[in-house]
Amino acid sequence: MQLPNGPVLILDTETGGFNPARNPLLSIGLLVGDLGKVHSTISVKFVPPEGTWLEVPIREDQLKGKYSKTIEFWLNLTTGEHMPPQEEKPVRFINAIAAEVNGFVGASETVVGWDTTKIALWGQHTYETGLLVLIEWLAKQPKLNAVICHNADFDLGFVEAWLPGLMKVVPPNWHCTQDAYKHKFLGGKTKGSSLGAICKIAGFVPEEGHTYHTELGDCAATHFIWGWLRGQGI
Repeated sequence: MQLPNGPVLILDTETGGFNPARNPLLSIGLLVGDLGKVHSTISVKFVPPEGTWLEVPIREDQLKGKYSKTIEFWLNLTTGEHMPPQEEKPVRFINAIAAEVNGFVGASETVVGWDTTKIALWGQHTYETGLLVLIEWLAKQPKLNAVICHNADFDLGFVEAWLPGLMKVVPPNWHCTQDAYKHKFLGGKTKGSSLGAICKIAGFVPEEGHTYHTELGDCAATHFIWGWLRGQGI
């Protein structure tokens, strides 16, 4: 599984869950780079679609890293309405764990309680205006050989669902650093192929302020892994 040479477009999405049909695209990061060199980056955070509901746990479960949560209510981010959890989730939905991991709400690993003031500060753009910003930025970049993601099927699914217009202006060939690593070193198994796990093995030294599970933080890590894998002959 041969990864492409640069310049490439590194892409990462942060989302409200794992289902692109239900969970909104919350942010996207793009990085243009060659081996060992970053040329340019951009990130866009999106206002959740009208009528999106947020899963809100009881206070003692509002703790980042706690994956078993009792949900107290659903919060409509447009109207402020509360609803008791139902068996069938709403059409537009952000799950609590995703909201914590991505920073959509402020959450600590040691102190219970969310900082929900971050919600109002999150979104910069609708999907329509954000797409225009991304297209304008991409028009200024060099000719790109490919799109590179870590878990490319995931990112591709959310781009196709929420920013289909972006597919017209990015390279058609998408490559996955996670798949490349799994096939080379893990016999195709997924365990041990997370972004953070590979970064430790590859010797990634993040810049000050780097954070995983942010659109540009994960772009920087994926860019490094792409270069490291190319150095392994992949």
